[in-house]
Amino acid sequence: MVIEDEAFFFINSVTDIASILQYCDLSNEEVKIVCADNESNRAKLAGYTITNSRSENKPFTFITSKSFEGADYFSDSALCFVVSNSTNTNTLLDISTDIYQIAGRIRTESNPFRNLLVHIFNTTGNRNIELDITYEDMVKRTNDNIEGANEIISAINNSSDKAKEMAKKMLNSQYVMQDKEGNYFVNDMLVKLDLFTFRLEQSIYKDGIALRSAYNQNDMLTTDITVEKITDSMKKAGKKMSFKDAFLRYAELTSKMVITTETETLAKIQPLIVNAYHRLGVDKVRSLRYSKSAVEDALINWESDKNKDTKVAQILGKRIKTGFYSSADIKGWISEAYTAVGIIDKVKATDLTNWFDCEASTKRIDSKVTKGFIVYRPKIVFR
Repeated sequence: MVIEDEAFFFINSVTDIASILQYCDLSNEEVKIVCADNESNRAKLAGYTITNSRSENKPFTFITSKSFEGADYFSDSALCFVVSNSTNTNTLLDISTDIYQIAGRIRTESNPFRNLLVHIFNTTGNRNIELDITYEDMVKRTNDNIEGANEIISAINNSSDKAKEMAKKMLNSQYVMQDKEGNYFVNDMLVKLDLFTFRLEQSIYKDGIALRSAYNQNDMLTTDITVEKITDSMKKAGKKMSFKDAFLRYAELTSKMVITTETETLAKIQPLIVNAYHRLGVDKVRSLRYSKSAVEDALINWESDKNKDTKVAQILGKRIKTGFYSSADIKGWISEAYTAVGIIDKVKATDLTNWFDCEASTKRIDSKVTKGFIVYRPKIVFR
């Protein structure tokens, strides 16, 4: 009888891998990490060695998408685990492509577990994405949006340079780029990524039933789903140093020109502190009451190459995804965005239509009818 004594974890997030290592208190001798060997990943994995697929096996192997395809693994007793975290879209893997690649990575034919896979996941069920729209309908809606945007952009490109500059404030610079000749065009790869994310969140990772159905539709046999509730001890263990504490300590060390690995550790725990200190400064961050969300908004406003509408859309995009949102929440978020970019207009929930493809609607929440909007996606051309 073969006992499974090696575990291969396929998880497309170095940040999440680092959190698991810390929570489980795993040593460098116990783990093999296969991911892109760059400065950012080395900082996140401080104390651990980044290797490749050909290095010696260890009890726990963590693999990012870098090796989902094209790399073979050999083990007489390893079992594959896929880890998906609904709060991190990078880890939501497509069943029809990514999972197929993972399922065939172990090449040792004598391994009795090589055709088995354990999928550890949480769902997006609490994120208000219950929409009465199919993926196909969303594709059509998005294509109509692109078609209309392209017509407007074509007219802008055929205008004078002065008119082009004036029209710039109409364009969502997250999706609209300029070529070397100064003409605008839609970056359709970003739009396709939005659709891919919608399909994963709305169709596959909405709940356990949907995920199991996706496996079955791709001719993969599944077992019953086991549900585990996160305990308070796990929640506490997952907590990290607060943004405020990390920022104050980073500011203290940096202002004194102290050369130490502590600053790198602080930046690994709270990466936002680096730009917050060097771009906004201590006084500005203090005036924002060390609110991480407010600091993120201020950093977006700091980017001078974006028009105000793009900045507002980007700030709102951190809070608003595809789904239903109440008018009260929308007004609060728009008010925060206006404050961050210096807009003094009166706030209305209907302002949301300036930046998002959305529709006014109602939804029964806690037995009460709530007014709000169903949001589909950001607009490519504003208003």
